[in-house]
Amino acid sequence: MNNAGFWDSVRAIVTEGFTPEGLQKMDYYAELFINGRLVYKRFSPFEQHGCTAGGATHVIASLIAGAETDADRGATPDGSDFQREVQRGAKQAKWIELWARRVGCWTECIDRTLPRLLGEQIADFPETAFTVLGFGRTYDGEFNILVEQPFIEGVHVSDGEIKDYMHKMGFELRNPHNWTYATPGIYLSDMHDENVIRSASGTIFVVDCDIRINTPELRQGGVRTLTTDVEII
Repeated sequence: MNNAGFWDSVRAIVTEGFTPEGLQKMDYYAELFINGRLVYKRFSPFEQHGCTAGGATHVIASLIAGAETDADRGATPDGSDFQREVQRGAKQAKWIELWARRVGCWTECIDRTLPRLLGEQIADFPETAFTVLGFGRTYDGEFNILVEQPFIEGVHVSDGEIKDYMHKMGFELRNPHNWTYATPGIYLSDMHDENVIRSASGTIFVVDCDIRINTPELRQGGVRTLTTDVEII
């Protein structure tokens, strides 16, 4: 199967409403991705490994999102990059919601349901590596991703220490007002002292930040492109 055939297949699965046969095929594509036989060239090898670490739910949602291309064609000629991104995001969320409802990993009113089931501190754990469990919307209709992370005890790290830590990894501070750091390939924001902790052994963990592929459109020195090319080995 070539690149065009793969995405046509995923779009057909979406259009048909995620039939049992379609769900089975998405599981198969996720297995290929996790085993390294489906290479999604939007990601570096390290990033694809990270996507895999998020679990099959994360992988399938990423592939469903990658199949959305109509927003660019449907945007008005004078539409901004932000408007096109909003259009694309809304359609991706709609497709993922349909899939999540079909497979039973959707939660209604996620901001009210989860605190009732798991306690008020659910959004404040000092944690690291994400596993995606499912999806949902808040009472106000905002699309959310439900994730699970292992608990790690530690202390918060100062903004100065975070800056030094990020510089050692090659990230440049781009905007101190929203704690944004970037390399030509990766864009991180919300890297403040509440989202970074140091464990008892001295290891630093980033527990919650906004991470994106750094494209030129973000105007943060990015050089990456959001290609949808895939290769099945």
